[in-house]
Parts: sequence; structure tokens; C-alpha cells
Amino acid sequence: MVTALPRPTPDAALITLAEPSGAPIRVYPGQFFTLSLSIDGERLRRAYSLCSEAWGEVPEVQICVKRVSGGRVSGLLVDTLTVGARLDVHGPSGDYGLRPDAAAPSQLVLISGGSGVTPHLAMIRAALRHCPQTSITFVYGSRSPAQALFLDELRALAASYPQRLTLRLFVDDPQGEAWDGGVGRLTEARDHGGPSPGTPPSRPRRVVRRLRP
Repeated sequence: MVTALPRPTPDAALITLAEPSGAPIRVYPGQFFTLSLSIDGERLRRAYSLCSEAWGEVPEVQICVKRVSGGRVSGLLVDTLTVGARLDVHGPSGDYGLRPDAAAPSQLVLISGGSGVTPHLAMIRAALRHCPQTSITFVYGSRSPAQALFLDELRALAASYPQRLTLRLFVDDPQGEAWDGGVGRLTEARDHGGPSPGTPPSRPRRVVRRLRP
């Protein structure tokens, strides 16, 4: 059941889901949920990664849906979904991410583009809270500052954990907005503390490397 529906950007919806019975949901950062919807008599399924903090049983979870041009499911969810709606949700699924029963990495390098930020936001939240020996570098590219998801929260986390979370933020085009990050695709960005040419690859999604000392 949908319990909250804030809008992080004009073309995205942050959907908070809870079991109607009130039962807890066991989920880990990096996992995803599959939503099944009937649209015009056709059953359509789409997978969305968890973006809220989770480290086992939680009362509710959050996923972020960004409208895709011509997307039947994303358009319906972003434009017409309401609080109280009941959705057909399957999961959580997937073995990507962090787990309490696994050794925490000493360093975590995460690279995302666009809405690919969602599983990595969940991992960043969890690692900062539950893995005190883990330091994180997060490289995130978006089309413009207005379309960058969770930008304020990421900056707030980096300010709260300056020794553990390093952000490398890029946009294709600032579009006239004030911007203190890199400009251009990730392989082209040069300024504002960006990586050296050719590192990392241009805007990959959902890529993680665990580096050992």
C-alpha cells in the first residue's frame, strides 16, 4: 500500500510502500521490487530499486520512479498514483548490494547515472550507518541539476561524513543554474575536482567495485 508520495523532482515520484497488514519487510540495500500493473488490459511489470535505508526488517520501503518519455508504467505511477493506492508488488529480489552477514568493504566506489542513483543511495545510507570502517566514493552524473535525484540529501550526507563520503557530481549541461560540480559526460569532465580523463567510463549505471587495501 502507498503511504507517502513526495516528488523529489517534477518528473519523479518517491513511493513509500508498506504491507497493508503492518507486517515488517525484510530487505537489504541494493535489492529491487517488481511492480505489476494492468494498463489497457495488458499486464506490465517494471523493476525499481530500493532507495530507502534498510538493514533487515523495516516497516516500510521507498522506491523512486522517474517518468520515461512514452513510458506507460512510469507515466501512470508519476502522474496518477495516490496515497492509499494498493499495488501488486513482488520482491524484494536481487543479491547486489550490502548485507549484514557479509564482511563490510573498507572502500566502496559507486558510479551512477540518472535514476541509477537509487540502489546506491540505499547502499550509501546503510554503509554510513552500519559499516563504520567503510569509506565511500560516489560518482553521479545527470542531465542537469534540476534532474539530479537526491542531490540535497547526498550533499548533506557528505557534509555530515566528510571523512567517509566523497562525492563526484557531474551534469551534461547546467542549463543556466548555479552549479559547482563537473560539466560534461563523465569521460569529458575536467573541472571541479573531477576524475582524470577516461576515468570512470561514461555514465554507467549500477556499477560497484569493492577495493581492498
